[in-house]
Amino acid sequence: MLTLKGSHGTTVTRSQTIFKEGFRINSGRYGKGVYFWRESNYSKYLAIAWWNFYFHQREYSEDNNQSCSIIYVEIQTNKDDYLNTDDFEFKEFLIKLAKQKGIEPSKARVAALYGYFITLLEKTLEVKYKVLEVRVVTPPKKFCEDYPLALIGVPHCYVVRDTNCITIINIEENQ
Repeated sequence: MLTLKGSHGTTVTRSQTIFKEGFRINSGRYGKGVYFWRESNYSKYLAIAWWNFYFHQREYSEDNNQSCSIIYVEIQTNKDDYLNTDDFEFKEFLIKLAKQKGIEPSKARVAALYGYFITLLEKTLEVKYKVLEVRVVTPPKKFCEDYPLALIGVPHCYVVRDTNCITIINIEENQ
């Protein structure tokens, strides 16, 4: 059994709903799931930065309380239900597939390629991954100016595709 820890930035309104009703699966760059920053020295900072990014995109305009809230979770899954997309062999297969399909790296095409490849992998191996570990292309620069990208590279994120794996540990309002 794997126990992973992560953080998720959202509004106070949404964190209250999540606490009562649980997380909902949404679409994202690496497919459908709930996205969490892997626990690190920067996971809180990244959760706040992404909340800030979406706040300025007016994604939260309908929420009564748009203040930042950070949800800390534990994610439990079997090793067989977890896929690290940063694995060397995974990347080698992905590169080969991209070349075969003639896919040039753009955000939309890369997202579609990941989704296609993971679906193909699941069919071939007869498995359904519950948790993916991915690297986010880059955090939003305007809101992550202090993130040491050159030193540690792009941050890791968990995409949880089965909400039964998630346990809320703490919810923190960030003023």
